[in-house]
Amino acid sequence: STADGLIERRKSHLRQHSNDRVADKFVSFVQRFHDDEMKKAVAESYHKLLAVKDEYEVARLHLSSASKARKEFAGDFKLTFHLSPPILARRGNDGRPKKHEFGQWVIHAFRILSSMKWLRETRFDPFGRGSERLLQKEFTRQFETDMEEVLAASGPEKREIALELAKLPMQVRGYGPVWEESYKVAMARRNELLMELRTSHSEKFKFAAE
Repeated sequence: STADGLIERRKSHLRQHSNDRVADKFVSFVQRFHDDEMKKAVAESYHKLLAVKDEYEVARLHLSSASKARKEFAGDFKLTFHLSPPILARRGNDGRPKKHEFGQWVIHAFRILSSMKWLRETRFDPFGRGSERLLQKEFTRQFETDMEEVLAASGPEKREIALELAKLPMQVRGYGPVWEESYKVAMARRNELLMELRTSHSEKFKFAAE
């Protein structure tokens, strides 16, 4: 099915982003959903949450882009990168972190960072304690818990609620303060959807009890 193709592509990306363990965890979780549309929604959202664009992933992506540029263009050329590392982060007038220009020497730093991705999700991760990263981890845990609740809430009358809940992470975009504001909006909607899902539970139980 189209869902299975999507899952395979996301699994392959998670192997590059993290490792086989995370990729297998993703597949095991998503395959528990049998409705094709629901499975696709869960796959897209769960992949987005697991494939967080942290410092290790940014380094990997820049290395990949630099490699492609060298293959694409001949001759001697210099690469520059516009980055906003946490240690230099300052907010601009728009509230977003200001970016700084770095020369191609930063590629060496990218190689080191990319090789350190195994630190992700460990207590030794130097980037894991930032407010945005902690919220992202909490978001992932919430999504896993919410989807467990959805699996327990069988019945066609709850399908639309479950689908919207499954797609909610896709609505959270941006980075820095923009991401945090988007996250707050999503959390408000999450609370509403869970209330609807649980109210539906109660009504069904009351009806069954009678």
